[in-house]
Amino acid sequence: MAATSCDKSDNRSVIRLSDPEGTLEVSDTAFVADDSGHAILVARYRNEDGLFDPGKILIKDVPGTIEGDWKTFSLSTQPGIYEVTAGTLSVKVHVVSQ
Repeated sequence: MAATSCDKSDNRSVIRLSDPEGTLEVSDTAFVADDSGHAILVARYRNEDGLFDPGKILIKDVPGTIEGDWKTFSLSTQPGIYEVTAGTLSVKVHVVSQ
């Protein structure tokens, strides 16, 4: 972790930390296929400067929608693996049969 800023407010020091590579979070890494036809994945990315950057979150061939600091994706519930990427980070999300 690297300190990205140090603020003083109300006479208290506040240090904000961020990972030098950034952070990529997803709502889940495993979904069970069902009859609905899709599952909603929510992802959030902080870049190397510690700033939210949802526009950098990608899943190949799956469009996403930015909602504030998050990006949502509608995944097919056909069994398979999706790779969520942002910057140099990636997370694999699995859809498995019941």
